[in-house]
Amino acid sequence: MPSLTASRSLTGAQLRLERTAARLSSGLRINSAQDDPAGLAISSRMQSQSRALSVNVRNLNDMVSLVQVAEDALSTIAENLQRIRVLSIQAANATNGAPERLVLQLEVQQLIEASRRIQATTRFNGLLLLDGSFQVQAMGRDTNGHLPLCIEPLFLPKTTDTLFRYAQMSQASVTATPNAALSAGDLIINQHNIGASFAGTKPGQTTDSAWAIANAINQAMITDITAQASTTTVTGSSTVLPNGGNVLAGQIVINGVPVQAGNVVNAINNISGQTGVTARAIAGQPLPGPPVQIPYTLVLSASDGCNIDVSGAAAFGISDTHAVGSVTITGPLAERPLSNLFIAGTNPGSAGLSAGAIAAVDSGDPVLVPLDEAAGYDLNPNLLSADSAQATIATMDRKLSKASSLRAMLGAAQNAMRFRSNYLMTTREATCAAISRIEDADYASELSSLSREKILQQAGMAMCAQANIEGRLVLALLLRKR
Repeated sequence: MPSLTASRSLTGAQLRLERTAARLSSGLRINSAQDDPAGLAISSRMQSQSRALSVNVRNLNDMVSLVQVAEDALSTIAENLQRIRVLSIQAANATNGAPERLVLQLEVQQLIEASRRIQATTRFNGLLLLDGSFQVQAMGRDTNGHLPLCIEPLFLPKTTDTLFRYAQMSQASVTATPNAALSAGDLIINQHNIGASFAGTKPGQTTDSAWAIANAINQAMITDITAQASTTTVTGSSTVLPNGGNVLAGQIVINGVPVQAGNVVNAINNISGQTGVTARAIAGQPLPGPPVQIPYTLVLSASDGCNIDVSGAAAFGISDTHAVGSVTITGPLAERPLSNLFIAGTNPGSAGLSAGAIAAVDSGDPVLVPLDEAAGYDLNPNLLSADSAQATIATMDRKLSKASSLRAMLGAAQNAMRFRSNYLMTTREATCAAISRIEDADYASELSSLSREKILQQAGMAMCAQANIEGRLVLALLLRKR
């Protein structure tokens, strides 16, 4: 029993010594869940909060840098506005004539162009800041997923457009091949009904032709919407033309009109006024061996988009065909979403279209957009007369006021974000201190425990040895008795 007791005490001292050594070597009071389950759970949550606070501080610093870039750009624009105002005061002087005012207007135009270019191209890490496209909702969120500051209005299109308008224009276009004649209500473009298609006076201008469909769309007179029928084409296969390229009278019929005898190309073109169809032959490479034979490809075209019905031309490489042209519908050249095309109707498939929106494609470089005072914008500067120069002075005062107000809001946002950053850093510091008090080892206490457990370990080992000696003494006593 003394040996078992000493062994148990020695095992306990050894475990406590190992735990103390682990704390001293790692610097942590909690090295595994068994050390302090509750403390481990609390410290884990606080560590997540501390790391989130660190990321939020970086996010806010990035936002401060972004706002600084925007504010610097607006500062340059404000300088340009000041210069335009000075030029406006100069142009308002009655001693200036038209040539002098024209020179002043040219400088103003350069300043406007420079300011609009700044507004259109100011970027931070590739993000356009002042063109109205910047989305700030996903930046600078706090640990609860909310924006610490409401700075979205600083970058809205209407806010930036009140300075100078510099927009990326776009245009939507779609090309389709009609499948049938249009009835009223079959096709709706940008909420405008397209009437029924009707036939023309020429052969091939049937109600289901590209010519008729394009004409019906244009007859609706939708603002900035145009429809253009493309050339209907029938291309035959390459073949050596029979009879030296001559056709018999009535052998070929195009749009119901028989072709007269003669060279096939000339014969078709001679009646193009009746059919609306012209022909041409494209020569190919001579075939090998005598006699010399040159294959030709016969191509029929109807430039106005009418249908081409041809029969009896198989010997010339064109099988009996009913060909329909295509229609290209083009939307307005404007800013999205005004530039989009919206297709609807009871049966848009008659025109070869599908219901839905057709997205616009950017058209060239950004362009200047006139400012409309009725829509809340200031008019663009005009120094070509004394009265317009005087009006421009008032316009510049309004623009400078807006620019100053916007810069003031950006400056306030920077200050608020810095205060928020300081608060987050203070909170992170307090959180880290709390984590340290929970997790970090108390070296003074652990060193005392280390000394204590070493003494207990040595004492336990001595007691185990003593217990073993007592057993041998009992054994020796028994042996003596024998």
